Amino acid sequence: MLSAPEQSVNISWLTCRWVSAEREGRERECVCPPGTYKPEGTPGGLSTCLPCPDLQHTSQPGSTSVSDCVCKPGYQPVGMTCQVVYCPALFPPENGFFIQNVCNNNFDAACGVRCQTGFDLQGTSIRLCQADGTWSGTPASCRVRSCPPLTRPQHGFLRCSDGGASYRAECQVGCERGYRLEGDFRLTCQANSQWSGPQPRGALSHRPQKNILVSPRLHVGGQCRWFACSLTCRQGYNFQGNRKAACTFPQELDS
Repeated sequence: MLSAPEQSVNISWLTCRWVSAEREGRERECVCPPGTYKPEGTPGGLSTCLPCPDLQHTSQPGSTSVSDCVCKPGYQPVGMTCQVVYCPALFPPENGFFIQNVCNNNFDAACGVRCQTGFDLQGTSIRLCQADGTWSGTPASCRVRSCPPLTRPQHGFLRCSDGGASYRAECQVGCERGYRLEGDFRLTCQANSQWSGPQPRGALSHRPQKNILVSPRLHVGGQCRWFACSLTCRQGYNFQGNRKAACTFPQELDS
C-alpha cells in the first residue's frame, strides 16, 4: 500500500511536516526554534527542545547539538556563556564635550559630541559601538573659528593678543603722533567669526603749535589716556598756562 504524500506548513520559524504512517496514524514532526536544539533522534515535539546555555545564544532552526549555539552579534563566547563586546573608551575632544556628559562603550552604545561656543566640529558627531568592537565614523575634533584678518591702519599700529585672529583674540589699534583713531581702539574676535567693531583707521589730528615742545610719556592709569605730556617753550618764547597736559586717545591736548 502506498503512503500518502508528505504535506508541510510554514509558520514563521516553525516548520512542521505531516507524515502518514500506516500503523500510528497522522503524526506531526516539528523542528526546534532558534535559540534551542534537540539531539537528533530524541522523540517528542517542541516540548523536548533544549534551550541554549545563554540568553544571548542563537541557533539555526532544527539544531541538533549544543555546539550549534553561537553568540549573537555584539557578544563574544566565554566558555558556555556570552559576554558583551566593548569598544575602546572615547574621550571628548579638546574644547568639546559629550552630549548628556556621558559616553558608554558597550556594544550598541551611542556617543554624541558637540563643541563649545566659538568652535566647529570636524569628524563624526554621533558614533556607535559596533559588533566587532570598533566605533563607527571618524574621530571628532573642535576647530577654533577665525575672524577676517585686520590690517594695520595707515599711520598707526596693530597689536593682537595671540598674533592672529582666532576666537577671543583681542587686538589693540593706535595711531602715530599727530593722528587720531577713527573707530574702536580695542577689537575682539567673536563666536560668529566677526570682530566686535569695524576696521578702524587713522586720521590727521590737530597738532600743537610749533613753538611748543611736547615730551610724551606712557600713561597706564586708564584705558583712554595713553600719554601724559609736559609742555615747554622753544627758545625765545615764554610759557603761559598749565605745563602739564594729557594726550587723550584721539591725540588731542587736554590741558
